[in-house]
Amino acid sequence: MTMKLSGLYGMGVYSDSGRHLGEVQDLIVDLEKGEVIRITIEPLSTISKDEAGKIFKDKSVLYKNVKSVEDVIVAHKHAYRYEQSEHGEPAKRVIINETVGR
Repeated sequence: MTMKLSGLYGMGVYSDSGRHLGEVQDLIVDLEKGEVIRITIEPLSTISKDEAGKIFKDKSVLYKNVKSVEDVIVAHKHAYRYEQSEHGEPAKRVIINETVGR
């Protein structure tokens, strides 16, 4: 199946358990192979190298882990990370793609 890259921008990204992770903001493409490598759900424009690394780690999905691209994008194998909440409340569990940052 082929699709224009512009058709992916703004598309919803979901875990295979149905959890909404965000919308496609940027795509990382291997120009030599002509393949999408990574989808980010946070924009990469006008940020530092450190901020980009954090987005790759926490706010992106490796395209090889995408199961389906139809009306939405479904990525498989999710994992959990814990975000520290404010005001002394217990940390909350957040689903992320387990292959993020690898």
